[in-house]
Amino acid sequence: WYVKQMRELLDKRSTEIELIMTVASVMLSFGFIAEAKSHVSTCLKMIKKPSQSNKKPEPISKKFETKRKNPELIISKQVRQKIYYLAGQVNLNEKNREKALEYFQKSHDLLESLVGKKDIMQLADSYLSLGNAQLCMRGLTEVRAAEHYYNKAKEIILQSKGENHISMAGYFEGMALCSSKGNLERDRLSEFDYTNKVCGLRIAHYGESHPVTAKSYNSLGTCLIKQGKRDQGLEYYNKALNIDLTTFGELHEATATDYLNIAGYHYHVGNDQQSIDYYNKVLDIALGVYGEDHPLVAMSYVRMGDVYKEIGDHDKAAELKQKGYQITVKEFIDSEEEQKDLSKMLLERTLKGKL
Repeated sequence: WYVKQMRELLDKRSTEIELIMTVASVMLSFGFIAEAKSHVSTCLKMIKKPSQSNKKPEPISKKFETKRKNPELIISKQVRQKIYYLAGQVNLNEKNREKALEYFQKSHDLLESLVGKKDIMQLADSYLSLGNAQLCMRGLTEVRAAEHYYNKAKEIILQSKGENHISMAGYFEGMALCSSKGNLERDRLSEFDYTNKVCGLRIAHYGESHPVTAKSYNSLGTCLIKQGKRDQGLEYYNKALNIDLTTFGELHEATATDYLNIAGYHYHVGNDQQSIDYYNKVLDIALGVYGEDHPLVAMSYVRMGDVYKEIGDHDKAAELKQKGYQITVKEFIDSEEEQKDLSKMLLERTLKGKL
């Protein structure tokens, strides 16, 4: 698919920014977030370059070559919209909630200016993304806003493609997340029911051994564990792990997510050493893929600290949690002194059992 996309773009003699944008999209679809982020950042810089439209006009024969070499001169609304959308997806994956919402809103505004409010699938996808970004925020208002966007997407999908189209999986997935927060109306389905619908659509569309289906297996596993059906939940976690290991190998975020879920299972059933082993797997992958200053690294340290606290090794627990909190506070505070103070306070509250 990647080769086909690139060949089509080259055949159309596309600009450099379109080629970079396509590579970013491919990286994102395969879960290579760091690589996608790098390419999206390049595109955003190209958008922000100052216009050179006041330069002396070039001969017509040179216009196309100038456009290829200087894509910032002529960047269409369509290209800007796609870049903002990709930027939103990257930030959503990295838990940069406000930035994700900002870019998705920019993308949506451009999309509406291009196509209006017609029943097209691009607009439905945009509404789904806005809903996802809203759900990453905290508070009842954001959950209601997310449900509003999901329902707008649902209307478009049902009118354009019908209830069995794969795009409905995005609607059901969003509603499952809304349901997990306990703020939906009484006539809505449960989190498990929505998640089961997502899984059914993905199996029908992608098959049982696809990495997208693996995400649904993880979600179903989590729902079952919430219901107290822990062994059934673990079965789904292992199904997801087998698919992701086959597809991506060990050093990938999807595999890390599988290990994280399995580690949590073992923690809750009291298998402390197995839990530590799986958290270490998550940590090794996160450090290899992202480096030290990443939320997944911080989460690994903190959760391993929880396990060591449970088995009575308070010194090891404090050491790991301190590492995790120091990484976490960097996201919100620039001053190193304030970072140390806040992480110290969080650690003290944790050891006292208040966090």
